[in-house]
Order: sequence, then C-alpha cells, then structure tokens
Amino acid sequence: MKYFTMYGVLFVLLGLTGYLDDAVALADLAVTQTGREGIVSLDGQKLLEWTLPKVDERIEPEVEVVKAADGWYRVRATWTLAEPVKQDELSASFAYRFSPDFWWSPHLTPRPGDAIAQHVFRSPAIIAAEDRKTVVIVPDLDLCGQEASTPWFMDYDAPARQAWLGMSKTDIWVQLGYEKIPGMVLPEGKVQLGFYVTAYEDDSPVANPWAKVSRFLWETWGRPLFAKGEPLRVPLDRFVEHTYRWAFDTWSKHVWQEFDIDGRRVGAPAFIVNISQSPNYKRPYYQREDLSIWNQAWFSSLRSA
Repeated sequence: MKYFTMYGVLFVLLGLTGYLDDAVALADLAVTQTGREGIVSLDGQKLLEWTLPKVDERIEPEVEVVKAADGWYRVRATWTLAEPVKQDELSASFAYRFSPDFWWSPHLTPRPGDAIAQHVFRSPAIIAAEDRKTVVIVPDLDLCGQEASTPWFMDYDAPARQAWLGMSKTDIWVQLGYEKIPGMVLPEGKVQLGFYVTAYEDDSPVANPWAKVSRFLWETWGRPLFAKGEPLRVPLDRFVEHTYRWAFDTWSKHVWQEFDIDGRRVGAPAFIVNISQSPNYKRPYYQREDLSIWNQAWFSSLRSA
C-alpha cells in the first residue's frame, strides 16, 4: 500500500485539483449487500450494482459492508482457502444503472483484456458521472499489494457501462499498456478483496468530479503517511542529485544539446532519449525522433502528474 500512496500523495498534490472546493449535496445514499450482490442507490435511484466472485467456482466469500466517513462505504470480501488455488482472475464486476457521460481512471484500457495494472494505480479510482450525479469506486489500499503473487487491477468499459476490480497477473503489451495474463495462484489461507464506494450530487459552482475522491485518498492514506515521513524516508535531495548526475554527467552526451540563436549560445535537455543512448549500450545508437526541446510543464497534466 505504501508504494501506491507515495504516488497518490504526488497525484493529489500535483494532479487532482481543488479538493477543498468540493460541494456535495445531501442525498439519501443507500448501500445494500445480499450474498455476493451489492447495490448503490441515491434518492431511491439505483446507480450501481456489483457481483463478488467465487474462488474455484465454489468457494463463497464472507462479505462485510461498513459505513465509513463522509458518505463512503467499505466493502470487503474474504475467502478462506485450505490450499492454493490456480485461478487466472478474481474480480468484482460492476454494472452502472445510469448513463454516465464522464469517465475517469488513472490509466487507459483500449482493448478487451487490457487492465489498469496495480503498478500504475497512482491515486486509484474509477469515476463515472452523468451531469452532477457521480459514482466513485476506490480500491481498498489497506489490502492492495499485500501479496506479490496476487497483483490487483482495475478496468472499465464505458460503452457497456461496466467496470471490474480484482486480481490478475498482467504483462506489458505496448509502452504503458497492460494486459491480463494467466498464471495466478491464490495462496492458502485468507484472500481479501475490497473497495470503497460512494455516490452523490456535485453541487460545486463548477463540476469537479475529482474533489471528493481526492479528499478521501489524502485523508485516508496520504496524510497519515506524510505525517510520519513515509513511505519514502530518503531526502528529496538524493533524487535530485541522481537525476542531475544522469542528465548532465553519465548521459550528458545525448541529453544535453547546444546551439546558437542570433549569435547567442543556448542549450537545453533533449525532449527524449532511449536505451541505445546509454553509455552501457555497445551498438550504434539511434534517435527515436528528431532532436527537439519541449516545455516540460506539458508533462504536469492530470494523467502524467
């Protein structure tokens, strides 16, 4: 959990905007659970349904639903296994019973079988909204990442109004693209999967679907770790020194570029370098694209932060 919260703190501070400005209308939020089936309703309107999985198509989970703070509910499923079980995927499936015209997640899953892998959770959430009506699902980061052999994933299909949260091995099929792969084995003992969910009407002057979930992520995990100096206790200076050494020493031949403009010598780091330009690369190097200088603030976008 600490790994993801490190990125979560940065994401909240640099990417998700204005959590102090959230304004949520008081509404009748109801979360019910019957067996493996759950429902979220707002003012009597059913917005979200989910189904929790079985292990090995026969082992039912024990399910706990707890009302958390600020309109959030925590749902946890626990399976007790007498022995390891081979199962490629263990996931809760969600069906949206309204018509969202806004979707957000921390990563893209353009193809069937693609996944938002645990490695790129950052500040993990799936947000769906129709006008000001908003539903948010957040993985339970107290459980996520406890077992390296059962990594978590998220996914959603906006046209089908479906989402998934669970466990599966993944592999990189293209730069920054992850797909689910077989081979997961659930360990003997307790296996737990959980999430937080909320639904509300956004009454802020300008719709801000990130505000409520930003506050929740920060208050639940970010702030407590930040107060303890975690998850990384290494001084920030060490990372700065490492970056400068890489850019202006070991890789300087390719990172730094100089040229003249109107008789004045200027310079800047190249937009991008690649593995062939490493000093340890033994073959001739290649350039991925023409040399260029970019305003690096471009990378401080919501998805990149």
